[in-house]
Amino acid sequence: MIREVYLENVKSYSRQRIEFTEGINAIIGRNGAGKTTILEAIGFALFDHLPYNISDFVRRGEKRAEIRIKFVSPLDEREYVAVRKIEGGKTTHYYIEDLELGRVASGVRDVTEWVKQHFKLEVSPREIFENAIGVSQGNIISHFIAQPSVRREVFTPLLGIERYKKAYENAREIVRFYETKIHEIEREMSYLKAKIENKDRLISALNSAKKEIEELKKRREEIRKRRVEIENRRNELNRLKSELESLLFRKSEISKEVNLIAPEVEKLKNQLEEIKNLEAEIERLKSDYEKYLEAESKIKEKKEVLEKISKKRDELIKISESCKAIEERIREASNEAERIKKSLRDLEGIEELAKKEEELKKELERLKALESELKALENHLKSLMKSYDEKREESLRLKRAEEKLGKVRGQITKLANVKELYLKALDKRSKIKSRIEELQKQKREAEKGFCPIIDENCDRIVEYAKNIEDEIKNLLQKLGKLEEKFEKLEKALKHLEELEKEEKVLMSELKKKEAVEKSVKDLEESIERLKNELDKKRKELEKREAFEEELKKVTGSVQKLGEKRKLEERLKEVERIKEELEEELADKKEKLKNFEKIEKAYEELKRFLEKLERVLEEKRESYERYILCQEKVKEKERIEAELKQKVKRLKDLESEGKEVESRIESIKKVYKEEELEEVENTLKEINRELGKLEGKVGQLEKSVKDLEKELEDLKKSEEKFEDLKGKSKELKKKLEFVNLVREILKEAIPQMIKAYTEAISVEANRIFCEIMDDFSWQIELTEDFGIKAKYMGREISFQQMSGGEQVVAALSVRLALLKFLSSAGVVFFDEPTQNMDEERRRNFARQITNIKGFRQIFVITHDDTFEEMVENVIRVRKENGVSVV
Repeated sequence: MIREVYLENVKSYSRQRIEFTEGINAIIGRNGAGKTTILEAIGFALFDHLPYNISDFVRRGEKRAEIRIKFVSPLDEREYVAVRKIEGGKTTHYYIEDLELGRVASGVRDVTEWVKQHFKLEVSPREIFENAIGVSQGNIISHFIAQPSVRREVFTPLLGIERYKKAYENAREIVRFYETKIHEIEREMSYLKAKIENKDRLISALNSAKKEIEELKKRREEIRKRRVEIENRRNELNRLKSELESLLFRKSEISKEVNLIAPEVEKLKNQLEEIKNLEAEIERLKSDYEKYLEAESKIKEKKEVLEKISKKRDELIKISESCKAIEERIREASNEAERIKKSLRDLEGIEELAKKEEELKKELERLKALESELKALENHLKSLMKSYDEKREESLRLKRAEEKLGKVRGQITKLANVKELYLKALDKRSKIKSRIEELQKQKREAEKGFCPIIDENCDRIVEYAKNIEDEIKNLLQKLGKLEEKFEKLEKALKHLEELEKEEKVLMSELKKKEAVEKSVKDLEESIERLKNELDKKRKELEKREAFEEELKKVTGSVQKLGEKRKLEERLKEVERIKEELEEELADKKEKLKNFEKIEKAYEELKRFLEKLERVLEEKRESYERYILCQEKVKEKERIEAELKQKVKRLKDLESEGKEVESRIESIKKVYKEEELEEVENTLKEINRELGKLEGKVGQLEKSVKDLEKELEDLKKSEEKFEDLKGKSKELKKKLEFVNLVREILKEAIPQMIKAYTEAISVEANRIFCEIMDDFSWQIELTEDFGIKAKYMGREISFQQMSGGEQVVAALSVRLALLKFLSSAGVVFFDEPTQNMDEERRRNFARQITNIKGFRQIFVITHDDTFEEMVENVIRVRKENGVSVV
């Protein structure tokens, strides 16, 4: 059920919210007012149906549009909102939102699936809306007068028949697929069979190759043993050669090392002689060296003392300068304290005046706020007075409405039996008209003078025709009188309906009477209370002028009090600073008592240091020579140790040289260069022979591996052949099954169409007779989705039916179809009474309320007939090009 539609910048709508109720909702307005736009918006937002370009759906001059549909799902009875936003000629946002849980579907695909699930649709929501739920005005009848092929294209997708047709067509592709697969498998089996026939030849070649490999390996093993013996001899000769070369090289190295060490030994001996001379010089310089060190030590000691005295002297100089500055600051503080005391004497007694100023200001602030409050209360009083006048006027109007309701009910009572008389007259008129039509038909047949029973001309038949004419005249006279009576009854009925409508309006109005009377009484009490409060506040405001005059006298006292407190704080601060400065000055003067004593000690120490500096200058050269000699003498032990080490090394080299020479002579006796060359040549020949054998064995082993791999492949081919054989058998079974299914589908589709059309026909016929209020009719949906009818047993084609009858028949079929296809419970009639006369329109409007199985019915029309007949009327009009509801 649709509860609400919100449109923003949609076609002729700017911003509009439209509420709907359960039952019948009539959307009434002139052509072009914007009625159909509401139907299109529901179709687009909920069923993704829009029969034209999306950019044409946006209001002219605007860039974006929005649709919101609030509805109750027939699946779970929960409230949801379908939202679709448009910008730049395309949908930018499209979703379904649960009012409690948030978004449940987003995007065209998800929303479509969600709608299919909740509305229990087997087919596309777009198709079901276009052809059943919201059929546009032009398509109500057009589909049923089209060619059968066109009708099938429209209705078979709705019934889901297309799925079975598609399944039938798709099955043909499956047949082709299976036939192709079977052909491919059989072709591969043929190739594998030819391949498997080479198996015996491969086994024979494999055994032969393995036998040859065994013989070659035996020969290779014999040659390898001989090669090991020769390699052992070659290795021994190479070892001797290598050792000889190493010994000759070592002999040369020993000779070089001896030549290097001998001069170094001589050099070290000379260095030791020089150190003995330096030791004698050190003894001579020792006295001057010690005097220099003594003077240097005293200078260091005295300089430290001088530095301490200097620091103390500098500190005392600074303190002396500081004392002068402190004395100046003390004089400034004394002067400032005197000035502050004078100012404070001028401000005595200001506290009382400042206190009074503050109190007056607070009181005036309160009165200012009271003035604003008074204005607000006066405005509120005016508002209450206005509301009181309006409610009092409404109360008087409701009293008049109550009197009017009594009069209307009296008139309704007088006209209570008009409906019954009208329906009886309507029934009687219908029967007379039917009888006249039947008699006129009989008369035309009788005037021919031919009897259908005896199959020849008959004079009695002509006489019977005259009797019929008399009866027709009598019936026409009765019909004339009845028409006059019917016209009066119709006017009375229309007046009664107007009175009933007026009664409903008056009763609806009078429901507010008690609330209005209570509002009047409440307003009277509120106004009285407000007036009393206003009087009190006005009296308080009268004191304002007196307070202002007093405030002028003391204005500025608070500021002066602040200045006084600042001066008092400053005086305390100045006196504290002065006291601290005096204490500091006394302390510093105490420290200056020893200044002269420290100055004298500083001068004496400076003179003593100058004397020591002269001693240092005199002994510096002897001191520096003494240190240099000491450094050289320190090398004595290292030189002695190095000399001892090098002498020992010379002896070791001499001994090693003799041993090397002896080993060289020994090797030359057993090693010959010619024997080594002969062994090397023999090994090369053996290796060449082995290489040939290895190559031949490798080739044969590769052949064996290739043959074994080929045999392994053949084994897999045998397995694959058996596997393909099984698959071919299985595929042939499946092909047989698919062919059988195709035959079943081919036979089932016509039977399904027949079953659907028969079931729809029964429901459509019931709806049609209810709307027409005439059960003499019988309509049927044919298997090619056309409509045929019978009236009082006589067959009538769809084209022979009147425009109004065609509309009702088409709507009945679509309603029946919708019941079978969906649980939506919602249907739209777009201009359903377009081709109906006034009587048929009124009957359709009355009978539409009897349609069962739909929770909500929408009638979109420019016909005011529906306004009196339905529960909820939505009127649409245009104001300055904008649709307004």
